[in-house]
Amino acid sequence: MSDSEAAFKKAQSLTKRMRNELNIIEELWGTFQAGNGSSENEKSSLRALLSKHDAAHTVNLIQRNLIHSTILGLCRITDKPEGQKASIFHVKALLLKDGVADIVRKNSISMDGGDELPVPFSKMVLKDLNKRLRIWPILVERTERTNFIELKQLWAFRNKDLSHALEQQYQRPTLNDIDVVLKRVRPLVRSADIIFNARSQQAVGTAQQTALARSSLFWDTFEKGLTRP
Repeated sequence: MSDSEAAFKKAQSLTKRMRNELNIIEELWGTFQAGNGSSENEKSSLRALLSKHDAAHTVNLIQRNLIHSTILGLCRITDKPEGQKASIFHVKALLLKDGVADIVRKNSISMDGGDELPVPFSKMVLKDLNKRLRIWPILVERTERTNFIELKQLWAFRNKDLSHALEQQYQRPTLNDIDVVLKRVRPLVRSADIIFNARSQQAVGTAQQTALARSSLFWDTFEKGLTRP
C-alpha cells in the first residue's frame, strides 16, 4: 500500500469516527435544548412540575452533564492533527498529502456505481466533489481556535475545568457559544463524510432531525409522567 493509499484509508476511518462523534453530540445537545427550551416561557410548565416534585436539582445535574459532554465532543472533533485523533484538522492534513485527492475522486465514482453510471451523472458527482475538495480545507482552516473566539472559549473551559481544576480567570462559554461552534463544525464533518466515504447529502443530514425528535418525545413523556397523581 502506497503512502497516499494509507493516508486515504486513515482519513476514511477518522471520518467515520467523527460522524459517530457528531451523532452523539446531536443527541446530547438536542436533549439539552429540548429540555431547556428556547425561551423562559417554553418550558415553564415543566420547571413548575420539577419544583413541585423536588426534582429540579437532579434534572439540573443531568442538563449540566449534557452541556459538558457536548463541549468535550466538540473539542475532540477540533483537536490537534496528531496520533489517532479523529479531528477535522487531522483529516485535512491527510487530504492535503500527495495523491490523496486523486484516490478520493476514484473512490467517489466507484462507490456511486462506476462505469454503470450515466456519463452526465458521473460528471455531476465529480463536479460537486472537486468543489468540496477545493473549499473544505479552507473552511477547516478558518475554524482554527486562535481565530474562532467561541471555540477558543470552549477549549479554555475544557482545559481549565473539565480536564483539570486550574484556578485561572477566563471567560466561560455560553450556551450560544456551544451552538455557534456546533453549527460551524456540523457541515464540516458532514462534508468530510461525503468526501471520504461517498455518503449522500441525504444520508449525512438526518442525525440532527432524529436527535431533536427523540429529545422532544423524551421530555414530553417525562412531563406527562410528572402530572400523574
